[in-house]
Amino acid sequence: MNKTIDYSVVHKQSSMSANMQELLQMVWDSPVFGNAYAAITQDNLRVVLSQVEPMYLQFVYKFRAVLQEGLPYAQPDEIDRLIREIAPKSVAFCSAIAAGEVIDPDRLSSAALCISLVYWADQSMDRGDTAMLAAVRWLNQDYQGIEPAIPFEDLHHLVQSRVKALQWMERSIRHLSRPEDAPFIIQWAIKEGVANEARLFEVSREYLLRGKTAFWQELTDDAAKASIEDVGVILVSCIIYAIYRQHNPELPSLPEIFNNPEVIESLRGPCNAALRVFDDFGDIPIDDGQHPVWGDFCLNFFNQTAPIWIETFLKRAWIYDPETIQSVLRAVQSGTRNDQVYVVGVFVEWVKSVLAALPGPLQSRYQVFITLAKRVVEAGYVNVIGDIELADNHQHAMKT
Repeated sequence: MNKTIDYSVVHKQSSMSANMQELLQMVWDSPVFGNAYAAITQDNLRVVLSQVEPMYLQFVYKFRAVLQEGLPYAQPDEIDRLIREIAPKSVAFCSAIAAGEVIDPDRLSSAALCISLVYWADQSMDRGDTAMLAAVRWLNQDYQGIEPAIPFEDLHHLVQSRVKALQWMERSIRHLSRPEDAPFIIQWAIKEGVANEARLFEVSREYLLRGKTAFWQELTDDAAKASIEDVGVILVSCIIYAIYRQHNPELPSLPEIFNNPEVIESLRGPCNAALRVFDDFGDIPIDDGQHPVWGDFCLNFFNQTAPIWIETFLKRAWIYDPETIQSVLRAVQSGTRNDQVYVVGVFVEWVKSVLAALPGPLQSRYQVFITLAKRVVEAGYVNVIGDIELADNHQHAMKT
């Protein structure tokens, strides 16, 4: 990242909110890789800021309509609150990841809409929306080619409303993608997006119902898998990459990239796990049930300290070194903020090393996709701030 950019100059040229500008800067200044945004200059910063406002306006128009469809009884102020919570982060992150390299506010707003719908589904289930949980289960069966036990027309009308709203993910993906890429992204939007969110919600409920001993004996691996695979590194990388391919069809297709498991599995395991740790760090009090307005209890890497949980999670992140496992376990169990920051730092270094170790030919052939994946990780690092603080428009300095 070019630290010499005078942000104040370009800020005066845009009427978008200070929070949007702040989020862009936080992503670009994120410290994980240090080189994912090396191409940022004063010129393409101006480009990003010039397209954020029209992108934001398009996104809000679409998102409001989708929320009104999905929440037919919601009052206007409830819709407005959801937009304020979700819109700045989704739009800023999509804009930041693209970094002014593609000028396409229309497709970028569709990308933000898809990502926002995944976030909305997750947030709704966390807040006890049983209609959303039923809608996600129904959609997951439908997209897997399994005939749902209940036909759509027989679903409760609120479940139908949620299903119709979530189906805008597929429309958005087909709009922003080339035909050969769209099916892969659609499957990941359901599988890696809302379906895994539902699974994490379910195993979190099981933790409360079964008691710790029985839960860890029977569901530790399920819990670690759901916690890591719930994170959308692959989904977001694919969505933004699909827009790049619209402008440069010569880039390798997503079907080709998915045929190289070394790339995809490094995102599915270590990168997803790193983002889970970043997000859990920011949401420790929310996931512990201290802020019911933001969500009920949810399994959190830092809040549950059973050795079997920490070890299983780390191994799913490809961390097998006994000394590292023990140092992370001690840090999580101590529960001090300094030790929790240490754990975040372990994952920062680990995800860097994993992507750096990808074979040279893959690094070269899939350079754009891998770079975008790095930028998704950088954007995910911003979540160490926490959802409440991000939504409240506070300014924070991130240090690990």
